[in-house]
Amino acid sequence: MVTAMPAPPLSPWTWDEAGVLEVVLESGVLEGATALEVLNGENTAALVGPGGTAEVVQFRDGADLGGGRYRMTGLLRGRRGTEDQIPARDTGDLFVLLDDALRFQAATSEITATRHHRAPTI
Repeated sequence: MVTAMPAPPLSPWTWDEAGVLEVVLESGVLEGATALEVLNGENTAALVGPGGTAEVVQFRDGADLGGGRYRMTGLLRGRRGTEDQIPARDTGDLFVLLDDALRFQAATSEITATRHHRAPTI
């Protein structure tokens, strides 16, 4: 759950170095990543509001505050076409880490293959 929400960034296409996002995790841990790793998809999460709308965010730095609380900085907001959801985010939103378990891996020989996937609701 989101406990502290930063103000909307000046631009969703640049690093938000001033914003701080704080969350409480029910399980798991958060770790920082290099800027290149983040740009390649690491540390991606969804902030899901009460109506089910979500903003996809990424973070570079994650600090453990204890008791399952984490502070994230070096934010990229409104990822994957969700920049219109930035103003709708607030404390109390759900925080869902989108890790490797949710990524589809395929061989290069499968690039043109047609696949049908059913996504679970968040």
